[in-house]
Amino acid sequence: MEESSQKAAQPSGPTTEYVVPDDAFDCGDGFYIEVSTEPGIGEVRYRACMPNCSIGRYANDLWQAQIYIEHMKAARFG
Repeated sequence: MEESSQKAAQPSGPTTEYVVPDDAFDCGDGFYIEVSTEPGIGEVRYRACMPNCSIGRYANDLWQAQIYIEHMKAARFG
């Protein structure tokens, strides 16, 4: 029986590896949502981040943070 050789798909162009913090929600393409607590009042807050947190937007609920992620993805990828 003949063995077939397969190569892993190689991306074309430069590649960039993005780091998503372990305690964050990974939203794909390097985007993520961090969860923290508002100092002083103890309220939960969410930060929607672009890859490597080059831009971050804060929200008081996860739903709004997810919308921010979609807006940032649309702006970046057109």
